[in-house]
Amino acid sequence: MTAIIVAAGKGNNENIQDFLAAVAKPNVQAKNDDTALLEATVHGYPNTAIMLLRAGASPLIIAVRHGKTALEYARQLQFNEITALLTQAGERQ
Repeated sequence: MTAIIVAAGKGNNENIQDFLAAVAKPNVQAKNDDTALLEATVHGYPNTAIMLLRAGASPLIIAVRHGKTALEYARQLQFNEITALLTQAGERQ
């Protein structure tokens, strides 16, 4: 996994901000297809999701290994705040 994906899974917004400033790509996928937004979603970090969405992360990328998007995970896990954020972002794409 990339550093930005690991940081997102821990809700480490300070590191994510540093990685994005150093030109990290918010939609990069790990070998297992996870993205930073997917990790932030699965672990329930809405502020991290907001940061990644503002940086251009897509809620519509499918993690092939799981066959689901971050939005689908948010719905499944009943993370209502993140579901609303990802739904709004997906409508803009």
